[in-house]
Amino acid sequence: MKWSAPNVMRTWAMCFPMVRRRPGCVIASIRSAWTWYHAPEGDAAPRHATVAGLIYPYQYRQSACAAFRLTLTSVLMFPSRHCTLNSRPSLMSENLLSIPVTTIKGEQKTLADYAGKAVLVVNTASKCGFTPQYQGLEKLWLDCRDKGLVVLGFPCNQFGKQEPGDEGAISGFCELNYGVSFPLFKKIDVNGANAHPLFVRLKQQAPGLLGTERIKWNFTKFLIGRDGTLVKRFAPLTKPEELTGEIESLLR
Repeated sequence: MKWSAPNVMRTWAMCFPMVRRRPGCVIASIRSAWTWYHAPEGDAAPRHATVAGLIYPYQYRQSACAAFRLTLTSVLMFPSRHCTLNSRPSLMSENLLSIPVTTIKGEQKTLADYAGKAVLVVNTASKCGFTPQYQGLEKLWLDCRDKGLVVLGFPCNQFGKQEPGDEGAISGFCELNYGVSFPLFKKIDVNGANAHPLFVRLKQQAPGLLGTERIKWNFTKFLIGRDGTLVKRFAPLTKPEELTGEIESLLR
């Protein structure tokens, strides 16, 4: 599909049929998003025209308000706009490395246990349209672990309740369906008052769209360099295989 303004409008209509009852609102929102997309430093639009249909269950789309759907989808359709790093003096890499985390088997660790390695941190879910990314993450891990990469998966149930199981169910699902062997961790929150300190710190250092710190959906990715410095934030639409070049440059 050619990503022209009319095609984007048709895509919005397909993804959000309830919104078509308010054409003025939709057109205004699309016009703003289109202007934003074509601003300097904009990257190419994603290849998936029906992204929202993949991400949100039908009942979730129907119940969510139009403004929320349009805002969230614009972020996911133009992911390059929320990868900016925020270099705050108080957020030093040693603080990031010292944050405690609990593995899916209950073992206590910190990112310092992976010192000297590049680390890819991902919030995951078992019932999401992006769940097949587990396969790509596993391939990244197998291809690059001997070069110094570790992939860390953090299950989260905050987005459409797409990770309802306990740690045993999650571990079994990942191993059975995708052969996951990279480290998985205890299910956590990534947003809100109970957000895990690791994700609080990652979001502060790499805020999203317009400086917002919230994780937008499952399979948001954070790449950390060998020295413990956060390198980049990647949107859920960014497939693991698309990170190969960036990761290999860190491992040289």
